[in-house]
Amino acid sequence: MKRFVILLVILNCLLDTTAQKLPFSNFGVDKGLIQSQVQCITQDKQHHIWLGTFGGLDRFDGNSFKHFSKLDGLNSNAVTALYAANDGKIWAGTFKGISCYDGFRVTNYNVPPAPVSFNFSVITEDDEGVIWAFHLQTGLLVFLDNQFSKAKLPVEGGVATCLYRNDKGQLFVNIFQHGIFLYEKKKWTKIAGTGFLEKDEFISILIFNQGAWYALTSNLSLVKFIGDKIMSTCKLGVSDYASACFDSKGDIWIGTNKGVRVLNGENLSLVATYTAAYGLSDNYVLDIFRDTENNIWLGSDGDGFFRYSGGSFTKFDGQSGLPGNIVMGLAKDNANNFFIGTREGGLVNYTRNGKLVPLDYSFITRFGVNCMAVDNKNNLFIGTIDKKLLRYDGRSFREIIIDQQLHPFANAIRPDEDKIWLGTSTGCYYLLGEKVYKIKGIDLITSDILPVDATETLAVTTDGIYSIRGNEPAQKLKNPGLKHADASCIAEHNGLIWIGTIDDGVYVWNRKTDNIYKCNTRNGLSDNQVFSIYTDSKGSTWIGTGTGVQQIGFNERDLSFSVKQFSKTDGYENAENNLNTITEDQQGRVWIGTTKGVFIFSHDSLGRNEAEPFTVIQRVSSPGLGNDSLSAGSVFPWYHLPVSPKLSYRNNSISFVVKGIYLKDPDAVLYSYQLAGYDTGFSVPASQSFFNFQNLEPGHYIFRVRSMLAGRPATGTITEYRFSVATPFHKSKGFLILVTAGLILTGIMIQFLYNRTKQRRQQQLELLRQEELQKVRQRTSEDFHDELGNKLARISLLADILQKKVRQNEPGKSDLIRQISANVQLLYAGTKDIIWSLSPGSDDLPEVLKRIEQFGTELFHDSEIDFSMEGLEQIEPGKKLPIGHSHNLIMIFKELLNNCLRHARSASVKIIIKDPGNNSLLISLQDNGTGFDPGTVQKGNGLNNIQRRAQAIGAIVDTASVLEKGTVTTLIINIPSNGG
Repeated sequence: MKRFVILLVILNCLLDTTAQKLPFSNFGVDKGLIQSQVQCITQDKQHHIWLGTFGGLDRFDGNSFKHFSKLDGLNSNAVTALYAANDGKIWAGTFKGISCYDGFRVTNYNVPPAPVSFNFSVITEDDEGVIWAFHLQTGLLVFLDNQFSKAKLPVEGGVATCLYRNDKGQLFVNIFQHGIFLYEKKKWTKIAGTGFLEKDEFISILIFNQGAWYALTSNLSLVKFIGDKIMSTCKLGVSDYASACFDSKGDIWIGTNKGVRVLNGENLSLVATYTAAYGLSDNYVLDIFRDTENNIWLGSDGDGFFRYSGGSFTKFDGQSGLPGNIVMGLAKDNANNFFIGTREGGLVNYTRNGKLVPLDYSFITRFGVNCMAVDNKNNLFIGTIDKKLLRYDGRSFREIIIDQQLHPFANAIRPDEDKIWLGTSTGCYYLLGEKVYKIKGIDLITSDILPVDATETLAVTTDGIYSIRGNEPAQKLKNPGLKHADASCIAEHNGLIWIGTIDDGVYVWNRKTDNIYKCNTRNGLSDNQVFSIYTDSKGSTWIGTGTGVQQIGFNERDLSFSVKQFSKTDGYENAENNLNTITEDQQGRVWIGTTKGVFIFSHDSLGRNEAEPFTVIQRVSSPGLGNDSLSAGSVFPWYHLPVSPKLSYRNNSISFVVKGIYLKDPDAVLYSYQLAGYDTGFSVPASQSFFNFQNLEPGHYIFRVRSMLAGRPATGTITEYRFSVATPFHKSKGFLILVTAGLILTGIMIQFLYNRTKQRRQQQLELLRQEELQKVRQRTSEDFHDELGNKLARISLLADILQKKVRQNEPGKSDLIRQISANVQLLYAGTKDIIWSLSPGSDDLPEVLKRIEQFGTELFHDSEIDFSMEGLEQIEPGKKLPIGHSHNLIMIFKELLNNCLRHARSASVKIIIKDPGNNSLLISLQDNGTGFDPGTVQKGNGLNNIQRRAQAIGAIVDTASVLEKGTVTTLIINIPSNGG
């Protein structure tokens, strides 16, 4: 009875209801579409997609929409036909006629005759760029002399049923019951008959591909023919259709009243039917369009529009036939059976004809699958969530007890020759025949097992990786590189051991060299949490992580990794991969178990997309630059950018927003830019699409930008935008000329004033020189008067006395002669000092002090007084005295020394020199004589002369005397550093 129930369940499930979800991307009003009923689709030269709806017209760049409606000039919001002409204009057929948008404004054209509303199905152009339009009720129209009029048909009185333009720009029309005609060089030529049509049957859609014609007829048939020869024909099997288009492989996509039917272009066999179950729509598909990237765009009646990029992945989940979304096990046998195990709903068999057949083991357990594997005898082993191990031999299930006492949880099942390895929550086991054996030395959670060869098996545990050899206890691997590895799964490829970890990506271990190489998020992996490693029949290694699956390659020659990521455009969603749930079916498709269902990778898709992004500059902004006030001649069309704007120097900043239009995957675009005149080269590619430049110097600039895809060379065209920054008046040539002239005049004036000042200064210096000379003369006169006049008068007086004594023969003549001789000596010495003081060397301070020392030495030579001078070595050599200071200084100390000789009655006289700094000099004269009382002494000419001379040189003289102890006279004089 149970077998009968199971058979009924299987028979009920053998219905063609299994649907793989394809990578259809939907764009509706929630994404920004102006209205959900998309009637027509076209693409302009900048690669934008244009969409006609019942709510207006949309321009789509892959991310955002630009709306056009009656508010922008359209004669109606209901757009039923679109065409992007070779000159860039967008032509739209609406309920009220035909509108044309040239990038600046919309121009509307009336169409004769004028019914209540039109329903254009085609707008196109001929080989000379003339616009044509087709309306089934109105007929064929042509745009001549700036207006639309009825076109002359190749058959008088004929009825056109469809209009078509091929990739070469040739125009074709079908005339009911007369055949297909080519319009070229303003002439109609019949190219094919339509005798294959039944009575009253007509062609409503005509397309051409690879030398053959394909006609969709009013009887819901598709006919393939070459000339008058029918190659193939078929019934569409639908109640209505609205559109048709070839994909890049040559298959025909036909939009029907319920999704799309895809037919083989060779034999018209059915390839697929895509509806809501496959990720498309169950509504009318009103238009199908293939763009320059080979993406297929489908406009629906109420579900917006869809993009199909031919991704390599399809998907099964709970909505498309799987009993659950969390796929925990995948396995295949040698009889072309493929098994899918889910955590929620159990086990299904994916049959060769694409059906999902449930396999019921509920009489053993109602819990779902945790892991699976098939041995070399086609037995399927299943580990369940409730710690059971099942074996399915293709006919029935039975339970195998792993450990009667521990009841472990099976994490991994690995077939190996005659045994089955089991990784469990209590260690590692193997099944041999009907008996289960436990591996000694491993009592830890075991997540994966790898049979390396006939003598060794590796087991992944929570305490590292263990080596199992024969019946010996397992030994932990001692490689230092694996010491801290928290391994989760293990595989072998090309003699290398691949180890997945839960926190550090993938380790690749070369056991011959014992070297370990890592691939993680630092060198390309999307996630460091690895659950599956699998190498397919084409040699591609797949890594399943916590955020998705990647293909990884390892180049052992240069020790580098390459990682390929997958995205929604490939049909793949980032979903957590489950432990050891990647495998390959008999057709070479890779199956990946995730928490969102199972993804199937196939190398057969719509073909490789080699298209490059098309770069447009969407916005240019600068302070003071208002686009609204610019005329059509001063802005570019479409985005209305100013043409070669000239920025003022006060507003010398500018910013750009660019867009690399790559409709398959807009988020994959990178940008590289250069501001010629500012940058030396292009920038490193990055995802940034906003560029700002500030404080630009006056000059001409060219902003260059190109877009590219990651991993591809930058081969796309460069988009340029020219602008300039005005030169301010203070940097203009005129200003420079004025400044130069002003500087020259200023220089001349400065030179004139300088010369005049120089002359005045020379005159003042000459006056000062004359005054100084006069002072020198006056001082010299005074000195000569003092030195020579007194001495000569004394000598004259002594000579007269001597002469009288000689006449009278009186005694004392020799004493007079001695006095005369002494006065002569003094006269000579004084004269010599005056002459020396006038010489250039008399300003040298060390020389002046040495002269004072010489004078004192000579003065006290014949006396009993001891004379000395100290401190002369403190004086800096070459230090100068101001003009005239030397003579006064010498005269002051001569007077002081003479006073010491005549009046002091001292045993010693000492001159002490000190240099206290601050450009001053201290000279003190000390004797140990009888001293005097400063309060009672009367100042004679000598002391007065000393004070006068000290004032003349700006010196201070201070005398301190103590009776019977001596006298100290101190002179302090300021000496400028430059000598005055």
